[in-house]
Amino acid sequence: MADILVLGAGHVGRLIARDISREHDVCVVDASEERLASVEDFARTSVLDARDGEALRKEIRTYDIAVSALPGWLGFRAVRAAIDAGVSMVDISFMPEDPLSLHENAVRAGVTVIPDAGVAPGLSNVLMGRIFSVLGPLDHGLIRVGGLPEEVKPPLFHAALWSPADLMEEYTRPARVVMNGEIVEVDPLGEIFPLEIPGLGPLEEFRSDGLRTLLHTVRAQNLEERTIRYRGHLERMRILRDMGFLEREHVEHTLNVLAPHLRRGAERDLLVMEVIGRRGDQEMQYFLLDRHSGGVTAMARTTGYTATAVARWLLRGNVDTGVVPPERLGMDENAYRFMLDELSRRNVRVEERIKI
Repeated sequence: MADILVLGAGHVGRLIARDISREHDVCVVDASEERLASVEDFARTSVLDARDGEALRKEIRTYDIAVSALPGWLGFRAVRAAIDAGVSMVDISFMPEDPLSLHENAVRAGVTVIPDAGVAPGLSNVLMGRIFSVLGPLDHGLIRVGGLPEEVKPPLFHAALWSPADLMEEYTRPARVVMNGEIVEVDPLGEIFPLEIPGLGPLEEFRSDGLRTLLHTVRAQNLEERTIRYRGHLERMRILRDMGFLEREHVEHTLNVLAPHLRRGAERDLLVMEVIGRRGDQEMQYFLLDRHSGGVTAMARTTGYTATAVARWLLRGNVDTGVVPPERLGMDENAYRFMLDELSRRNVRVEERIKI
């Protein structure tokens, strides 16, 4: 039985702590006593502000591993604190910084950091890593993923299933993709693609900046991530962006106006993901459709259970030291099978379709 620290008692952090507590001792830290009260039935708690780097290092160093479910803007400093403390970490924060820049630090400290260990990036990386390990260099790789409200409601045809500020950034941050073997940046709303997935109604998708470490680990002539929305949403966001309402100095006011609409239906959601790789006439495809269950959102389920599967694999001691992207687990047959089995045990089921 290991002693595990979970950073953050939000929706996903709570799920991670509850799931891990089935087998291990867990302590959850958060700056909010109110949020910590929600985990006291199954975990120890401690009030800690993750912005205090020294306090964070002192706390982390007493545990076997740490799992970070902090906001993206705190993610990099939490990983750096774990490395300084000599403790391995699983991170789902989707930090804006490049986690690979800390690789040598982690190697010197003799620890393992697995960043981007949520659903996308995270599970999407594991599946693309698996495809690459089987097919080799790809002609085309595509990840399409969307967290959607179960019920479509105007005027936005969407709900914020995570931080609304992070949601807005998806529409403004250039998307890095691979085209003709080169990494390029494209306008995320430059093209809106219609999409049909049986049973989900009319959809659309746009290129998003979620490839991250895959840009450096998977060789492909063409590789991109696309984010799925209900049809009609993206044109509305394009208008807001082009009028300047999503610029840094205006976005807080914009969110205040949009917040009532973005909160509607967020608690009843679904998560759809498709990961496809092609080389010549060979193709591998994975499909996931998950829905909210037992008062837990699909976004929390797929993110949290991926993170706990990664943490359990890390505890087995079969991962190299350094910063290890999640796709490396997909390239390891045993890790890949373990991950999918752990998810299946929690009713998160990934369909595999192979044409070789």
